[in-house]
Amino acid sequence: MKYKLTKYIKNNIKYITLITILLLIVTYCDLKLPDYMAKIIDIGIVNKDLEYIYKIGGYMIIYVLIGLCANIISGYFSSILSNKISHDIRYDLYNKVINLDNNLLTTSSSSLINRLTIDVNEVNSGLFIILRIIIMAPIIALFASIKILNTNKKMAYILLISILIMSFIIIILFKKVLPKLKKVKILLDKLNLVSKENIKGIKTIKAFNKQKEIINKFNITNKSILNTNNYINKIMLLLSPLITLIINLTTVIIIYIASKEIINDSFNVGTMVAYIEYMMQVLTAFLMFSLLFVIIPKVSVANKRIKEIMNIDNNKENNGKLKLSNNIVIEYKNVCFSYDKHKQDLKNINFKINNNDKIGIIGSFASGKTTLLNTLLKINNITDGKILINNKDIDEYDIKNLRKNISLSPQENIIFSGTIKSNIKYYNKNLKNDELIKICKISKLDTFVDLNNIDKYKVEYEGKNLSGGEIKRLSIARTLAKKAQIYIFDDSTSSIDYKNSNKIIDNIIKYLNDKIVIIVSQRISNIKKLDKIIVMDNGKIDCIGNHEYLLKNSKIYKQIYDSQKI
Repeated sequence: MKYKLTKYIKNNIKYITLITILLLIVTYCDLKLPDYMAKIIDIGIVNKDLEYIYKIGGYMIIYVLIGLCANIISGYFSSILSNKISHDIRYDLYNKVINLDNNLLTTSSSSLINRLTIDVNEVNSGLFIILRIIIMAPIIALFASIKILNTNKKMAYILLISILIMSFIIIILFKKVLPKLKKVKILLDKLNLVSKENIKGIKTIKAFNKQKEIINKFNITNKSILNTNNYINKIMLLLSPLITLIINLTTVIIIYIASKEIINDSFNVGTMVAYIEYMMQVLTAFLMFSLLFVIIPKVSVANKRIKEIMNIDNNKENNGKLKLSNNIVIEYKNVCFSYDKHKQDLKNINFKINNNDKIGIIGSFASGKTTLLNTLLKINNITDGKILINNKDIDEYDIKNLRKNISLSPQENIIFSGTIKSNIKYYNKNLKNDELIKICKISKLDTFVDLNNIDKYKVEYEGKNLSGGEIKRLSIARTLAKKAQIYIFDDSTSSIDYKNSNKIIDNIIKYLNDKIVIIVSQRISNIKKLDKIIVMDNGKIDCIGNHEYLLKNSKIYKQIYDSQKI
């Protein structure tokens, strides 16, 4: 379903109806006051009738109080409405990002964060103001204009000329500001990206003494935002004084014309005061409309950025119904995959994994090992060929059930803030304590963690208080904790010394004896005992076989083996 902001507004029609009624009451109360003011002047003051003045003044106070209460209540419900809409948009946007295919999501993470926060907030605050203006301004303008025409048609032309001049000014300013508003959004994305990159790489920056260069790089973007915002503010600050000037000049002209008619007894002072009040209400309503030319571009740009993500067509939706059985056979048939149209990242991949097989994958840097694994997880959807599970196309399987039965230790290990224990139990909250201790021993976590006091070990975000090897071991333990049919370890022992990495791999194979295990490694010593080893080269399979077979038949494997001889 395509994203439409109106859909979220329609879902809250009860709030809009209530707010509309309340604002109608506010508008009616505002429009009654000039009439009462005219009566006080033309009848009460002229006739020196103090009792009449008090009576009409009492009515005015009542209308003011009713309007005030209605305005406060409408403001309260308007705030609830805009916050509810922004909550729903933010939820749907986040849900879309999480479930979107990786190869379809080309927007940077910094831009996504801005869209989830700044852009949604701008839609929220903009809707609050727009809703009140759209309801109030037309009603005020319409009824005040009717009152003006009934009072003096000649002076209505003065008001019309003022409105035309104001319209011309607003359109000119709007044309100058809109392109700059779009530019600010792009610059904010860039600033977020620069900030994120610099903060994440702060250790490297300090090690190379590059703080000054990084600050200058940040400041270039920061200054661009400052200059662009200054330009926007300068243009928009012209709007209020220009509109005020037109309103004041119109008031002076009307007073001048009305005063002549008062002298000729064709116009009353009270009527003139009421006329000026109605004129002010019309111009104020128009001024409110002019605010839309400031708010709508911001909301429009923010909404368009949200729409860009929400309307991405996730062409491989989860329509499968099949579920994985205990006995699994996986087969790749002429599988191809491309991140873009200019290059094939996987080319004619053919191999078979039988139930309980222990598979190794090896190859040079960027040979397609991780990309290959991601196609099994349906993180990357293949562009050609077939992936069969028990002779059924992978697309026929329910994606949630598929991923539930695959446990992954990714190449880039993401560690969450909390404790060692909470990270291990991330996939399996019901993991029993004795099983947790067993997993810790398998992954060699017990070399730096006292298993009797495992709850005490705090972990910072991204494992900043852990070494590279400790992070890898924790990731392995977390993967083992999940109950699955297929276990994938993508370069999981790269930061662990040879002796311990070999021992961990042996422990994993023994522990997962009745499961499919796929191990990606650059070390032949980690995978040489496995049933089958796949050698990758530039997105293609160079050779498949066991260790002895590959030494004889694969030049790439032999070169890697010779380079790792001690």
